[in-house]
Order: sequence, then C-alpha cells, then structure tokens
Amino acid sequence: MSLSDASTTGLPVALAALREAVDLLQAESPDGLDDAGVLEVLRELEVQRRRMPAVDHRLITELECRSTAARYLTRGTAGLLVELWHVDVAEARARVQAASVLGPRTALSGNRSRRCIRRRRLRRRRAQSRRSTRRS
Repeated sequence: MSLSDASTTGLPVALAALREAVDLLQAESPDGLDDAGVLEVLRELEVQRRRMPAVDHRLITELECRSTAARYLTRGTAGLLVELWHVDVAEARARVQAASVLGPRTALSGNRSRRCIRRRRLRRRRAQSRRSTRRS
C-alpha cells in the first residue's frame, strides 16, 4: 500500500498536515511580530525540528524490521536511504545507526514488534538454508 493508497491511516494525514504547516510558515511574514514574538516562533520551531529525528528513528526501524532494502535490491537500509534521500553513505549509515540506538526497542517484558520477530525468523531460515546448501 503506497502513501496515496493509505489515506485511512494517520501517517498520510499527519504528513499532509505537516506539509500544509510548513507551507503556511513559509508564506507568513514575521513583520507583525515584535522581537519576543519572533524569538518565540524560533524557539517553538526548534522544538519541533528536534522532534523529527524520533519520527525518522521509528520509520527507519520499521524499514529494518521489514527488510525493505532487500526487496528494493539495495545493500542494506543505508543503501536504500542513499537512493531515497540522495545523501552520502556516511549520513545514511549514521541515521540507521541512530535509529538502532535510539529507536523503538524490545520492552523489558520481552514484548517485541511482530514485524521484527518475522524478520528474525526469516534470517534464521536463510541462515539454515545457507548451511544446508554448504553441506550438500
């Protein structure tokens, strides 16, 4: 399901709202604000900017769990991000690393994302398949 097909989920709606909010921020003039008003807008804008990496971490972790890079025939999630975002390899690797360190984790109770469990099972099957191929 692509983003345009997923109009019933919250992410496409949130992304459209973000796009509209940024458009509005670009269109509005700060002329009517005093110094304190401009500082407040800058402060709040920075707060929102600093929240965005957490969204990246969740989505990159999701890509990792789904093994999306393999489906797009790229060399890992970093390779996929290089092609998607047109960033250099070091930047893409840094973001994948940040997502693995700071992104969603397994709970102390042991609850894991079902998608990540499926990914681990798939890895085990592939490894077993490789081992059985080597033995033959």
